[in-house]
Amino acid sequence: MNRVELARYLVGAICQDPEEAKVEHLWTPTADLVFLRVRGAARKRLKQEDLAVVIRILERLGGGGEREFVVDLR
Repeated sequence: MNRVELARYLVGAICQDPEEAKVEHLWTPTADLVFLRVRGAARKRLKQEDLAVVIRILERLGGGGEREFVVDLR
């Protein structure tokens, strides 16, 4: 499982409805930029701290490679 697939899996797992979670991936020559979007009931249910933890986990798991891995919440 690559880092972007892992992001999709984790964000999907914290949302009950797959339509509530979206992961966008932007590839650049030096970095992978991943943007998370959570909407609907999940956005109301999840606290900012919960989403910050998910971002930190993804950054930790995705780090250490030859390419930079950046995760952001939209």
